[in-house]
Order: sequence, then C-alpha cells, then structure tokens
Amino acid sequence: MNRLFLALIVFFLLCSNALAKSFTLTPEEKQIIAQHDELVVARPTQYRPSYWGSKSADGIEGSYQHFIVELGKVLQLPIRFVDFKTYEDMFSAVSSGEVDASLGFISTQARRQMAIFSDPIFQNYHVKWYANEQAKKKPLREMHWVCVRGMLACDELAALAPKALKKVDTPEKLIYNLASGLADAAIVNYVTVYDYYGKIKSGEWQGEIELLNHTNPDGASFVMTDTHPELMAIINRYIQFAIEHELFTSTYSKLTLLHNDLILQSISDQYQRNVLRYTMRDDLHPLSYRDPKSGRVVGYVHDILDMFSRKTGLAFQYVPPNGRSTKSMLVNGRWNLFPECLLICKIPIHSLVQPPFSPCNGY
Repeated sequence: MNRLFLALIVFFLLCSNALAKSFTLTPEEKQIIAQHDELVVARPTQYRPSYWGSKSADGIEGSYQHFIVELGKVLQLPIRFVDFKTYEDMFSAVSSGEVDASLGFISTQARRQMAIFSDPIFQNYHVKWYANEQAKKKPLREMHWVCVRGMLACDELAALAPKALKKVDTPEKLIYNLASGLADAAIVNYVTVYDYYGKIKSGEWQGEIELLNHTNPDGASFVMTDTHPELMAIINRYIQFAIEHELFTSTYSKLTLLHNDLILQSISDQYQRNVLRYTMRDDLHPLSYRDPKSGRVVGYVHDILDMFSRKTGLAFQYVPPNGRSTKSMLVNGRWNLFPECLLICKIPIHSLVQPPFSPCNGY
C-alpha cells in the first residue's frame, strides 16, 4: 500500500477548488429571464446546514443554498426562499406551481411526470443507519424500517417487502424512531447522519453506520414546475458549465474511496498500530475549529475521519498542536496524519503521512 494513500483520501475529501470562470448569458437567454420577476425556491425547515445552511444563520453556506445563491447572481434574478416542513410538501409545491423550483431531488419516472429535472448537480451517497449493534445483526426482511415520506428511500424499502415500514414526515422523526428503538434501521443519505453528528452532545445516541457500496451514487437535481422549460434549459447550460469548471464540487461527493472494501481492508491490514494520530489547527473554520459552547475541536475534518473510522475499524486520535509548528511535528514523526497541510503547507505531499505505509506492486 503506497504511504501516500491516506493523504490522498483526505485531499479528495477536503479540496474543492472552484475556478474563477465567468458564465455569459446570450441575448435570447436574457429575454427569457426578463419574463420572470424572481425565482421562488422551496427549501426544508429542518436543520440541514450542510445543504441549506446560510452564512447569516449558520455561519456556513450549505452546498444547495450556495448553488442557488450563485445561480441567482448569474441569472441576475432575485431569489426568494419559501420554507416547507416536509420534502413531500416541497415537491408538491414545485409540481403545482406554488413555487418555481427546488434542489436535491432524485429524478424518477414518476416524478418526471409532475415536474422537469435538470442534469444531476450533486452526488448523494447513502448509508444504512441502525438503532444499535443488535439491530444490525437482524435479517433485512425481519427489521422494522423507518423512512422519510417523499424520499426515494421509502420506495426502495417498500420493494424489499420488509416486516414493517414506518413513514415519517421529517429526518428528525426518523432519528427519534431509531434512537428510541421504535425502528431497527433506515436508509438515509450521508449528510443526514453528518448533520446529526454535528449537533449532538457527547453520550447521546449515535447508532451504527454501514456505508452502502453503490457503484454510482444518486444524482441530486434542480427541479422546476413544467411551465418553465426555457428557463430550465438556461439553468442546464449553467450546470454543465459549473461541472466542467468544478464550481460546485461538494465535499460529500468525495466519499467514493469509502465504498471500496478491498482498499479499506488493505489499509487496515497494512497499518499495524491501533491508533492513527493526527493534528490540525483549531482556527480553520469550517474544517477544524473550536466550538464556542462546548470548547471541543470540531469540523468537517474530524467528522469525516470519524465516518472513515466507522467504515475501516481504524481509530483516529486528535492531538492538539499546542503551538508547535507542523514542520517540527513532521520532523519528530510522532504524528501520522496532517490534513491541514493539504490546504496550506508548501511541502511535498509524500511528507504528510508517516510510515508504516510502504510501496507495493499493483493496485
């Protein structure tokens, strides 16, 4: 196993360098946009900062929110958000014309009969979330499942013909059913778990996570009422431009490596220590920062490594730098992983991971 591998994992998980490119509207497109006073967008009321967080409210702009805000700038069209309690209500509002659009829905044949979908923008990975270790051992068809009404997972679970399937209105109610033992398991996207872990306190329910080995993750699209096909054509052209120039590469689309069981097993086999020690500054919001309420060091890096630990069985221990420079830490070799260097250090990437990772033939 090449000793660069762990560094490359963190690199792909964290880095999303948008290119400073400009998108230009044609005169015909400007005429189409001029027919609209604003773009009314449906979004959920639930706490989903990774998708819908705003800089003013959460301090972090979620990936969906950011896309729509930037889209408004490109189209030179004011954006007005309307909040809905459930995803089912959001989609119904789009299909009925109550609002113009929303983001994050997966295109299916049934849904395409009620609204028009853009090309996929973001890739969503899914996990099985078990109430506890005992529930994880049950046969799939014997489990009591729970899902959020209006989400694709409900249809997928119904096809399994499980012993029991309970539909709830919000992710919060899904989590309550798992945490209280009313349900054994659920299938949710990774960000539902990520956002929940980001706000719970030490000792609260976490459940057991199993990342699904999907070769191709589901593509989340922009969805609009079918009365705006010309506007959707413009948005699709912008989406292709954004994808080509990597303007909206989501952190959560960087999890492909976590789905390769052979690679993960190789990492576990190669690394003989029980704990991988890593260090990172606590002033790199949102990657690594100190929570003002709890005083704990939190952030994307720590959350992602926690998920990686659950998948591989490797343990990660955070060691505060305590004023020591990254260079001195690299020299003494007492730490194994330096995620922040992938972003700010001008040193060779092979210096970011310490042995015992060593080259081998093949891959």
